[in-house]
Amino acid sequence: MIGLTGSPYGSSFPYAREGSFYLSGYKGAAIWFAPVPLFDHSGVVSTFRQLELTKTKFGSIIKLHLLSLALLIVFSFIFYALIWKLAPIPSGAYPFVEKMWPLQATMETIWIKSTLPGGADVVGRLIRWEYISAGMVFTTLLYGGLMVLKAPPLLFYGLIAGLGTGAWIHYTLPTFIGAMLGKFYFSKKYGEKRWRAYAPVILAGYGCGLGLIGMAAVSLVLIAKSTSQILF
Repeated sequence: MIGLTGSPYGSSFPYAREGSFYLSGYKGAAIWFAPVPLFDHSGVVSTFRQLELTKTKFGSIIKLHLLSLALLIVFSFIFYALIWKLAPIPSGAYPFVEKMWPLQATMETIWIKSTLPGGADVVGRLIRWEYISAGMVFTTLLYGGLMVLKAPPLLFYGLIAGLGTGAWIHYTLPTFIGAMLGKFYFSKKYGEKRWRAYAPVILAGYGCGLGLIGMAAVSLVLIAKSTSQILF
């Protein structure tokens, strides 16, 4: 999907791992804990292109990854030890863990029990083929209609992303507003070619700033939680 839409989230097959286990007829729980390498590494192609454009040697990026791995291993244990000593996990000090871990464990257990001999097949009762068929017919007609109107294929994948992975309003609305501003305001103000050159730089700056703010916020939270108040 990266080659078609520029993003791995334009369209995808949901529950590919879970569906393959369930439909295979396997009975037991061991397969759910096996390391199944379902990863999309097609984005590395763009990295190779960046190496060519910046005239960076392939050996340099290998050295970079080795250095990053060494630093990651060392500092990960430092932060793991710090976080582990702050408060028990799960506890009120970690609200995400306290709220989401039980939910994630429950959802995973539902899938695991679906392949256990004599287990409650909740997944089988949840699968509604009429809904799946209706979705397939709808998307087929939508794609056919867009092709008849000679619309670009990216419009189809954008609609699918909006209806599926991007259905949350705090994702969809800012994306739509940004696209409208870029199309009808910034492209006219700076010129389409110039704006297309500026947009990646602005996005990179935004990402760096967001990362710095996030790390600063995490640091402040760790400092605040690691201190205790003493009443005199």
